[in-house]
Formats: sequence, structure tokens, C-alpha cells
Amino acid sequence: MSNETFNDSFLPSVEGQYQFDLAPKLKSERRINGINYQWPKFMNTVTIMGETEAKHSAGQFNSNLEAEKLALICSYQQCQSKTAPKCSRMLQPIGHCCEICGSMLRFRATLFNFDKFQKQVENYEKENRIVNKYELNIASLRIDHNDSLPQYQVVVLARQNATHPFDEQIYRSILKDLAGFVQNNYEVLHSMTVTEIEEIVSVDFHTLVKDDLILTLILLLAVGAVVIGVILTIRRNFDFTNFRGLSKQNSVYEAVHWRGAKTEDELELLRNEGSISNTIRDDVQNSSMNSASEYSSTFENIAFDEEIVDDIKEQ
Repeated sequence: MSNETFNDSFLPSVEGQYQFDLAPKLKSERRINGINYQWPKFMNTVTIMGETEAKHSAGQFNSNLEAEKLALICSYQQCQSKTAPKCSRMLQPIGHCCEICGSMLRFRATLFNFDKFQKQVENYEKENRIVNKYELNIASLRIDHNDSLPQYQVVVLARQNATHPFDEQIYRSILKDLAGFVQNNYEVLHSMTVTEIEEIVSVDFHTLVKDDLILTLILLLAVGAVVIGVILTIRRNFDFTNFRGLSKQNSVYEAVHWRGAKTEDELELLRNEGSISNTIRDDVQNSSMNSASEYSSTFENIAFDEEIVDDIKEQ
């Protein structure tokens, strides 16, 4: 960034206002929409000196990532992802005010040339056909506080106002290519310098539904297996002897009454009586006798009716 770009473009921005505090004699204050802005009184108030490229090859921490500053910056931004999500399992990278659909790679590395990596990412973003077709952006930054073991974050996300739907496989593919760039940018070749690698990818809605259906099917099969196992165990351990015997006792007790003139005869019948134990037979018979009145039928034979017989004789 040149001195002219910094003073004319970056310093008047909201981010520049909160990141830099000019000396009282070098600025004039203006209040716009409730915010006090500081404007430089002179040209090139701030001069960018910079340090050697070798010293910054590992990248530098952006102070805007501090919690208080980031919260203030995000207070001016409205998130649309909460009202119109395009994927499941959204993620919120460090430095982002809102949750997004995308993929992200975080890692710690020593002897890592971050500047070289960023240049490769810029060329990749310009030349890759899939990145341009799916309207993607790639953001990379150092997220630690200039620790001895630097930590980096690489995010693949959709460009602002992008119309192409989210595709999980595309985001995974781009992230895989970026991981290859990471491996190729160590200062010492074949050195074991990467630790704490974390990869996060959002999920398509249709992928989530398919996974839920598969999980539901597995649960149903598991429940069915448990139920069958319980039934087989009960059948093996429970004594069904008495129930088998009783199931064969389908004899029915019937009583037929013939009404005569002076006497009343009763005929008792037992039908379908099988070979059973005496105890069960007695119980069934006693039960049948007690309920005989409920299942008895009465038949009258007119041949034994005295009045009808006398009428016949007179004729």
C-alpha cells in the first residue's frame, strides 16, 4: 500500500479511523452519523516505512481482530445468513461478523512463507475456472497475536451478491488445492512444521437430508433387531405347557331340556373333548356346569302337552 492510497482511501474509512489515532496537531475532527472522524490536516500525514520482506514473510496479526474492535466494526453490519441460509452447518471464521457457507482451513506452522502463499492464492483465484464460475473468494490471514508459533486461517466463501447455489464438493475441492499450496511454502523442505490442522466445511441441505434418512433407517433396523431378540428370549425361557393344554380345551357343555307332562328329563353333552390331564378336565367341566344356564336351550315337544293330547283324543 502506497502513502497516497493510505492517506486518501484507508485512513478516512471506518476501519482506518478505529485503527489509527492521529496526533491532535495533525488532525481535525468531524462528527458524521454519531461517529467522530479524524481528518489529516496535511498531505502524507502518515508515512509507510515498512520493514524488510524477510522479517514479515510469516505475516503479521491484524489488530482489528481484537474482540472489542471487531465487535464495534460488526455493529455496523447486518447479517443476512440468519434469514436466508443456503446450507447447513454454517461457520463463522475469525474476522467475520456473520456466519457463512463455505470451507475453512486453520493451521499452525513455523518456517512458513505466508507472503509467498498469499501470492500463489491470488494467482490461483484469478486463473482457476471453477473459482470464477462459482463466484468464490479466498481469504487468508494470520490470526495469532504474533506468537512464536504462528497460526493461519484460509477461508473459501462466496462473493458478495453471488447467485450460484452452494455446492459442498466444490468447496472441498478448492480447500484441497489450498492445502497443497500450504505444503509447498515451507522455508525448509520436508520439515515437520505444521501442527493443529483444522478443516471445516459447510454441508448441503440435500446431503443433510440423505444422512438423516440413512441414520433413521439404521435406527429402525437396530430397534427391530432388539425387539426380535426380546421375543426369542421370552419364548425360550417361558413355560407355555399350561397354555398349550388349555388351548386344546375347546369342549362346549350343552343342556337340552325336554318338558313332559309330569317329569322333566335333562341330557348333558360334552363335545370335542380331547386327551387332557384330569385337573384341567375337572376345571373345564366345573366351569361349564356353572355357566350351563347361559348356554342352554329349551325345546318343547307338543306330543307331551296334556291339553293338546286331550284335544287330539276328542277328535
